Amino acid sequence: MLRRLTPRQPIPSRPILRRPLLTRRAPNDLGRRFCSEQASGAALAVADLKARLRVDHADEDLEIEGFLRAAVAMIDGPEGIGVAILRQTWRLTLDILPAQVILPGAPIAGLVALRVLGAGGTWQEVPPEDCRLVAGIDPVRLVPAPGVSWPRPAAQPGAVQIDYTLGAATPAEADPALVTAVALIAGQYYNHRAAIMEGQAVELPLGARHIMEGRRRGLVG
Repeated sequence: MLRRLTPRQPIPSRPILRRPLLTRRAPNDLGRRFCSEQASGAALAVADLKARLRVDHADEDLEIEGFLRAAVAMIDGPEGIGVAILRQTWRLTLDILPAQVILPGAPIAGLVALRVLGAGGTWQEVPPEDCRLVAGIDPVRLVPAPGVSWPRPAAQPGAVQIDYTLGAATPAEADPALVTAVALIAGQYYNHRAAIMEGQAVELPLGARHIMEGRRRGLVG
């Protein structure tokens, strides 16, 4: 059911938008993941979006900021298209620890921690020097360092936790295509704000759709 809003109500975190996108699951994508630390800062400033929209007043700044947040939510993180625009930490939870682990998401910046639950019920953190990120292939793999054997996890769900960072360190280093997609979606929200306030669905911009399909990293969630 479409949610009906009045102009005085705050813009929802993700306004109604038709998303004619296909989802794909990455090979060997068996884990569960979520964003344990959100990115700080904004991929696109309100002032920059207003300049693109040729808005020269401040009357709608709060609405435009809400549209920006909703546009970022369409793309960013495990609940978006599986990419990180700005620096954030994801946690991948596995039931087993294979010889190589495919890390969902992109771009991956580094490993934070690999934790394994032992048979005795105690978590053991694998030393960073015992792990190696294979970054020259896509998707990125996590493997043991040469000559290292990782500990065997307990035979129970969620016995392996892998925390890793993704995304650009600063907005200036963010993928410009993803920033463009955010601007296109937020602009669509703004240009069709009356329809959104009435609870109507609006179409995903074609340019944003192409960017999102090209950057999508499998089914993440």
